[in-house]
Amino acid sequence: MKKSWKEIFFPTLALTVVALVVSTALVFTYNATKKEQVGNLSDEATAACETLFADSETFDTLDLTELRLDERIQNVILPSGSDAIGFEIELKGYSKGLVLVIGLNADGSVLGYEVAESSETPGLGTQIAESDFKNQFTGKNVSSFTAVKGKTSADSDIAVISGATISSKAVVEGMNLALAAYPNVKEAASR
Repeated sequence: MKKSWKEIFFPTLALTVVALVVSTALVFTYNATKKEQVGNLSDEATAACETLFADSETFDTLDLTELRLDERIQNVILPSGSDAIGFEIELKGYSKGLVLVIGLNADGSVLGYEVAESSETPGLGTQIAESDFKNQFTGKNVSSFTAVKGKTSADSDIAVISGATISSKAVVEGMNLALAAYPNVKEAASR
């Protein structure tokens, strides 16, 4: 028995209308609830902020559109109850995927840094997250750092980790990016 065009057309039309309504509802729901990518911290960066800025409960981000910062600076972080400023910076160490959260005090001295994400070599590159290396930066108020092999002679010298020179230099590069951006960011944050 042959079906008439009405028996084929109306069920097809009904299914099409239902699919369009459901799809439209999903699009509106997604757009209403999605997080804005720019200016939001990843879970890893938030955890790094909680360690670095232990006295702060929330972490606002600064709008980067007018600051003209290096593209590797992903976010500028303003911890609540603090004059410090944080920088989420994506770098290339020995492997891709090195993200640091760097904190600078109100006077421009280094508060410290935390590794938010890393795919560096275990046992070598991962030593950048250890206090022996991190403490070389803490409290220093310099315009830039220099990675050196062996003994350091100046306050701005950072002794690289033997076997992890590239990872060490990436941290120094990230710190220098934060230090260079700090004057403009501090001015924008005070507005």
